[in-house]
Amino acid sequence: MKISIVACLTLLLLFTVMASSGEPAAVLAQGAGSPAATPPQNTADANAGKKDPNAKGGDEEKKAEKLITDGYVPEPVAPGRELPLHGNFKDAGAWYLVLTKVDDKTYRVPAILGRVNDEKTAVTFNIPLELKNGRYFGAIQLDSVDGKSNKFEPVPGELIVPAPAALKVTVEKVQPKDAYPYPNANNKYDFEIAGTNFSRNLPDNHVLINGVQLPLRCQGCLSKDANYPELLADEDSPTTKLIVHDYTPPGYSNPLEVSVRVGSGDNLAKAPKPLMFSSISRNRLQVYALGSFLLAVGFLFVIVQTRAKRRGDKFWSLRGFLIDQDTNSYSLSKFQLTLFTLVTIF
Repeated sequence: MKISIVACLTLLLLFTVMASSGEPAAVLAQGAGSPAATPPQNTADANAGKKDPNAKGGDEEKKAEKLITDGYVPEPVAPGRELPLHGNFKDAGAWYLVLTKVDDKTYRVPAILGRVNDEKTAVTFNIPLELKNGRYFGAIQLDSVDGKSNKFEPVPGELIVPAPAALKVTVEKVQPKDAYPYPNANNKYDFEIAGTNFSRNLPDNHVLINGVQLPLRCQGCLSKDANYPELLADEDSPTTKLIVHDYTPPGYSNPLEVSVRVGSGDNLAKAPKPLMFSSISRNRLQVYALGSFLLAVGFLFVIVQTRAKRRGDKFWSLRGFLIDQDTNSYSLSKFQLTLFTLVTIF
């Protein structure tokens, strides 16, 4: 009886050991040889090692695609003026500016169609005359030609539209930088316009001579004709001083009434005094002055000599011109007349 119990226990123990040692062997065999044992792979992770080592990260890619130049803050926006934005505008299509009033979301402003320059580095929007003053959020939108690459990006910061009174243009003084033409510049002139509220965007500033707009070339202007005068802004005070370079005035039309209009509206101011130029060069004027002086002195000398001859004076040469026959001394009256003539002419 005891032998049979021991034998049963021994057989049970043997089967238990064999079962526990055979199961891991089966599992290892299955993992090593069967494809079905491989877990599903993440496609993105599987290709992670195949990426271009020179490829830029996500942040850098977003920065490269940015449309408007970082840190650019537009000048105060004004109705009737232009608003230029600088950046990357190489995509083909129509660029629009969308404005939203900060304190009145119900105020609707139609989308403004922009004009891209030839270099595709700036887009210019004409602000409508009826735009109300206030604070606006702006965004540019691209309606691409193919309809698949549309873009939308906010303009940095807020667009401030001041009240009309704060944008009123004034012209305080107009003066030539030199009243005489420049011989080395085909006898052209430069003149300055001092005032207030001129636009930093040069194409917005329109100069009128005797009521007629003067065709100008400038940075950002559509016209590039080298024969036109050039409009410049003073580097230290671009909104208070404009410079017109290489101006050719119409013949014998002095004086010239100068006015400045900013934008496409009626924001216009007229100079209080007319602009005057010399019709001859400085060197020619000096020659004319010297010739006039010599002519006047020569005429006086001839009169004195003629009278001395008629009277039979013993001094009728140069001494007769300088010495008074009655007092036998230098004639102060003739000397003074000569000096007065010299001062008047020069």
